Amino acid sequence: MGPMAISPAELHPLKMANLLFSLNELSGGRILPSFELPSRAEYIVTRVRERGLGEVLPPVEHDLSTASKVHDPAYLAYLPTAWERWLAEGNSGPALPSSWPAKGLRRDLVPTSATGLLGHYSIDASASFVEGTWAAVKAAHDCALTAAGLVAAGFSLVTGLAGAPPERLDRPRR
Repeated sequence: MGPMAISPAELHPLKMANLLFSLNELSGGRILPSFELPSRAEYIVTRVRERGLGEVLPPVEHDLSTASKVHDPAYLAYLPTAWERWLAEGNSGPALPSSWPAKGLRRDLVPTSATGLLGHYSIDASASFVEGTWAAVKAAHDCALTAAGLVAAGFSLVTGLAGAPPERLDRPRR
């Protein structure tokens, strides 16, 4: 199988699991626990080790220069502050997007409130933030780039285990 780059065992999803268990998503009109479970990653890592399929490696830390090639710099600056902004406005519990710009309205006017920013940078209500979400997102970024680097270095098969929420917070793109 070759090396397996994982969004590191020391960070997410294994030891950050307790922080991220409080994530929620809206599905079928109900707020449910997140479908992304740390147990999925634990299962995969355990099986890779048990069967000797390859080495499990932590990712190398990367800056955001690669991400800035596809994502708006304002979005990348917002992500590490989303949880703190949410709390600073007196909110508690998971930060769930609940309002979005209406069709046809200008997208160049960026809201300043935590709620407005969540809606501005999301595509649905299932992308919640909790304490630790940014660290998990950054670890997933590092994992993906580490896996790509291993492929570029000549490894034929590398798996990057980086399912860090919020996968649906992905707008705007460059």
